Amino acid sequence: ALKIEMLLVGSGETQLVQKPMRSPRRPQVSWTPELQYDLLECYMQADPTRRSYMNRLKALWHQEHPDLHFMTCQNLRDQVSFLKRKYKNSSETWNPLVALVAELDQHQQWERSAPPAEPNKFSLAK
Repeated sequence: ALKIEMLLVGSGETQLVQKPMRSPRRPQVSWTPELQYDLLECYMQADPTRRSYMNRLKALWHQEHPDLHFMTCQNLRDQVSFLKRKYKNSSETWNPLVALVAELDQHQQWERSAPPAEPNKFSLAK
């Protein structure tokens, strides 16, 4: 996109000059408690223990909030990480975000402590 500016030349004439526009800034998101809760719900549904969860997180988020289409999967992951740190040791028991983060933490601890899966008995290697 080009930006057209009018410049005043020394003889009193105006001259039109085309300049490339700067890329527009991404709008700043005001993270309401409802948006935070929705993001953590999408994160849980995306199953972060599996590969490519950030793409699933972005797809779920865009289904839930199509008006926030400019958010990248990295933006969303960073916000989840911030929320997990913020509410991990919180004493606000009335806050549903605290309960959701505690549930996420408990689920991740369970995933880490689960025994490794047995190797496939039907492998082709001999």
